[in-house]
Amino acid sequence: MATPISSAARKPLPARTVVFSPDLKIRANVSGDGLIKNGLGEVSLAGTNNTFIGAITVNAGSLWAENSKSFGNTNTVATVNSGGSVILFGSVAIGAKPLVLNGTGVYGLGALAAGFGTNSWAGDITLASTATVSTYSSSDVLTLGGGIIGTSGLTKVGPGSLRYSGATTSESFCPHMVLQAVQGGRRPQNKCSSSGQ
Repeated sequence: MATPISSAARKPLPARTVVFSPDLKIRANVSGDGLIKNGLGEVSLAGTNNTFIGAITVNAGSLWAENSKSFGNTNTVATVNSGGSVILFGSVAIGAKPLVLNGTGVYGLGALAAGFGTNSWAGDITLASTATVSTYSSSDVLTLGGGIIGTSGLTKVGPGSLRYSGATTSESFCPHMVLQAVQGGRRPQNKCSSSGQ
């Protein structure tokens, strides 16, 4: 899909699982209000200048960002509910967009997942419930640049590196962080671990 898209209101995006990945790729630039992702399948936002201003809600399946501007306005929140995943695909740097995480993601792959490059999320992350983040391969890097808010736990899975560079709420973040050592996965580089391993 490559024609510009504008929505006057938040639109549910259903997707059904098929043999291709992602199930639906939107190469067009998306404007208007926000997006709601429903359905078990995968939807990728690949537009290079998405300007929609509303919130993003992922209720099920996965919503991919293939560009640093895929998720539109950085002032409005992206919420991943239990059973959903946000995936940063291929060296994506999301700005100061707030992110709310819940659950382990699709098939346990993470409510926030990153792969195929060096990816980052600069906005504050709220742990509304215990959540999982993942990095797909040993060469992948995910940097969390904002504060980690909330008292729920955060589990990191996957062999890649997770780095934490946020300056706030580390006291809330560190005691609740659990890291699963999967194929040499590294401990976040943050105030809780001076070794950066």
